[in-house]
Amino acid sequence: MYQCKNCLKNINANISSFLFILSSRPKQYPYRLKAHWCKRSDSNQQKTKSSNTQELPSNFNKTFVKEKIKPSTDPGGKGLEIEKEIQVCPDCYHDLNKQHS
Repeated sequence: MYQCKNCLKNINANISSFLFILSSRPKQYPYRLKAHWCKRSDSNQQKTKSSNTQELPSNFNKTFVKEKIKPSTDPGGKGLEIEKEIQVCPDCYHDLNKQHS
């Protein structure tokens, strides 16, 4: 159950709410070198089975397998940030979209 911020009606719990953006502003995001660190597996390395290699037992803990952790950069760029948004009912959302279109 929620209250629509536009018509101030109490809406039942089984009805979806919508977030309507009232205002936004332009934002410039900077370039960030090595911003994210993530685990990457090498897809170039093919797992080949030779005659003298043994298979791992079924209870082998795979957390001991080394994974490479490589940095990735964030290129930055331009975007929009939401300044103000309100939670509205479906009827008000459709009405507000028609007004702002």
